[in-house]
Amino acid sequence: MKVYTKYYAFIRERLGRSDEEFELEEGSTVADFLKLFSERYAGKLMGLFDGPVLRKGFAVAVNGENVDLANWKNTRLKDGDVVVVLPPIAGG
Repeated sequence: MKVYTKYYAFIRERLGRSDEEFELEEGSTVADFLKLFSERYAGKLMGLFDGPVLRKGFAVAVNGENVDLANWKNTRLKDGDVVVVLPPIAGG
């Protein structure tokens, strides 16, 4: 199945693109997507990953809905879903 991702902030800057398509097996989860994403871009996205896991403060949304870290392993993706890794927002 195909899922799509959109890139924002420093992720977009480092990858030089605003979106991308990923091919995953049917029944894949958010955690499976993140593993593939990490394998593909860990070198370019230093600071995003702590091993194969996103660093604290980053969030994941599927089709515009936040997916809690505790649910990444059991939230199944469907063909055409849009998965977005959201960097921490700092302000002050």
